[in-house]
Amino acid sequence: MKASELRKELQSYGISTKSFFEKSELVEAVEKARAEGKEPIANGAAQQDTSSSSSNSSSDSRPRSERLKEEMDKCSSMKVGELKKELQSYGISTKSFFEKSEFVKAVAEARVDGVKKSSGGAAADEPYDPSYRDVNIRKLSENDRRALLGGFGTRGYIDTTISR
Repeated sequence: MKASELRKELQSYGISTKSFFEKSELVEAVEKARAEGKEPIANGAAQQDTSSSSSNSSSDSRPRSERLKEEMDKCSSMKVGELKKELQSYGISTKSFFEKSEFVKAVAEARVDGVKKSSGGAAADEPYDPSYRDVNIRKLSENDRRALLGGFGTRGYIDTTISR
């Protein structure tokens, strides 16, 4: 099959093809969809599933950048907590976001790309990793500071060699 035929088949199953760059990836995705017994979705249903609450369905003929800008404008008026909650409902981890602009961009991209809400909701966030340990912080006393600095006061050289 041609790549365009593979894309068309995947889209008929309601699967986005934007992340596939190689024909081999498309072939793999079609094989997986067929193995899972996926069946083509009616055009109206496919558009309803992939569109978000706003008017940005896959049938929108405007360029992605234009739709993305419109969604970012809508999202910028939302609170960070609302943005985070929406991202978590899509199953997107928010642990790496620090700025509101990062949350806004991620929500806008999810909406424009038609990301479907996961069934897990907020609980779909990454599970606790026990390999991370709690960090205990304590203030150094003056003696500890001098010992750490090798007796050079507050300025000077710190010996970084480890002796055991």
